[in-house]
Amino acid sequence: MKETVKHFPFYLAKPAQRILAQQGITELYDLCRFTKAEIKNLHGIGPDAMVKIKNDLFERSLKFKADPEAYQRWIKET
Repeated sequence: MKETVKHFPFYLAKPAQRILAQQGITELYDLCRFTKAEIKNLHGIGPDAMVKIKNDLFERSLKFKADPEAYQRWIKET
């Protein structure tokens, strides 16, 4: 029997798939328009989904949009 490989976003739980689709995120590269915090704060995106998304982005050399506020907080902490 042929094994099917699930691609983004189909390896995520249905609630995560729905909220991403509502935000217009249908392909992995669509996530590059959003900060990590914006995606993490979506209702339906839990810790497991974030791990899977971050791993998938890393494997394809993609990144979330830069978060200037997070950068400023980091600068103040160092």
